[in-house]
Amino acid sequence: METYFLPPERASDDSIQSDFETFSSFGQVNEIVNALPYIVSVLNKERQLVYCNAELIKMTGVKGLQDILSSL
Repeated sequence: METYFLPPERASDDSIQSDFETFSSFGQVNEIVNALPYIVSVLNKERQLVYCNAELIKMTGVKGLQDILSSL
């Protein structure tokens, strides 16, 4: 039977950490993304947060990205 919903699989914490490190390694991109007054987030194929800018961290009120990484 065909479904219109995505599968509920979740990526491992190691996979999420690896994705985060990949995006964090783009130095100038980080500077540009964090300078934006808009929320920027990157999700993996399982729809888990793997990267975001400072604006999203500020909006959620958490101490840092590690507090919300993969929790959404």
